[in-house]
Amino acid sequence: MVTAPSRAERTLLGGSALSAFGTGLTFPYLLIYLVESIEIPLHVATVSLAVPAVAGLIGIASIGPAIDRIGPLRFAALASSLSALGCGALALSSDSSVWVALIGVVALECGMSVVGTALQAAVGLLVVPDRRSRFFSAQAGWSNALFALGTGASSLAVVEHGMSVTAAMFGVNAVTSVASGTMFAVLARSGQRATTPDGRRASVRHYVASIGIPLRDPHFLRLVVLTFFISLVIMNQSEYAYPAFAAGSSLQPWVGFGFTVGSLTAAVTQIVAAPLLRARLNRVYVAVAASTVAASWVLLWVGAWGGAAFLLGFAALQSMGEALIIAVVPAVVLGAASESQVGKYMALNSFAFQSGRAAAPLLLGVIAIGGKEAIPLWVASGSVLVGIAAIRVLRPSPHPAKGHQP
Repeated sequence: MVTAPSRAERTLLGGSALSAFGTGLTFPYLLIYLVESIEIPLHVATVSLAVPAVAGLIGIASIGPAIDRIGPLRFAALASSLSALGCGALALSSDSSVWVALIGVVALECGMSVVGTALQAAVGLLVVPDRRSRFFSAQAGWSNALFALGTGASSLAVVEHGMSVTAAMFGVNAVTSVASGTMFAVLARSGQRATTPDGRRASVRHYVASIGIPLRDPHFLRLVVLTFFISLVIMNQSEYAYPAFAAGSSLQPWVGFGFTVGSLTAAVTQIVAAPLLRARLNRVYVAVAASTVAASWVLLWVGAWGGAAFLLGFAALQSMGEALIIAVVPAVVLGAASESQVGKYMALNSFAFQSGRAAAPLLLGVIAIGGKEAIPLWVASGSVLVGIAAIRVLRPSPHPAKGHQP
């Protein structure tokens, strides 16, 4: 019998979904807003979006001790406040306050880049191990659904009122960020303490040394490497290799529809699968997911001759595989960490994922040297290899991490 989610779990799900809705309102039009409404040159606007991505990549690896010291939920509340300030700055910006807009972009993107890591760490304290993959699945599913609702609402608003309505949408996103951050803060006050047992102020040297605690865990190192390759091959080539393969072909007009089908399929898969997932089958789930992703790329390869139906089939299968991986891998990483180390473990795992995302277009460039026609088959082969590696790496650790202090 499936146990009903606790009040804390429902609060965490609701806060995540509310944040995703606000993000959906502004995500599609952020760059357009900067260029058309704030009148920032395109090259400056793109750099302003790249800077927080690089800063986030560096910062994610170093925030683990801070998450553990003040508590994941409190940290998520603070990060949500940073996003809210960024949205507020963007909502109030104009062509005469360009620097306010640029600062708003950095605050918004940096806040978003770390809040997810903090929430993953919070799951390690709020959700029992056997329920974590189910929770991650439900969380991702409802977040995807609310994100799609937000993007749909913003699209309709822009069609009806033009780009003049975008500032108001940033204002709404600021409100949703404050609301979700408040939910996390209230949940933290209801009994969730900071995971570091003592209140001593850590020195800079101690802080830096504590970042490397998980790196002395061989099991975790294998998980980090697996996360990198999952991100590089399975999770992000749909963003790069898929459009590259379809460019200039009869499939090109259907690329956007493919993303829509994929987003909806992922949401449905995660919501439906959430009650059915079992921790003891995590290895099987990832292996099946990798095989599903591999099959999807073969389907896309056939689509070059078979038409748009194969492309849409690719999007559905590929998203189903990704949906399972998103649910399972963070749960396995949390299983390797003690309660006092969840922030450090999830921060370094997030760093590995973001590194794979940054390297994904470079891999595509190498694959494309032999011609774009081979892209789907190369990605399919890589997905199979990652699935085989997961069968070995995602074994339950016989000796859970003890959280040794440096």
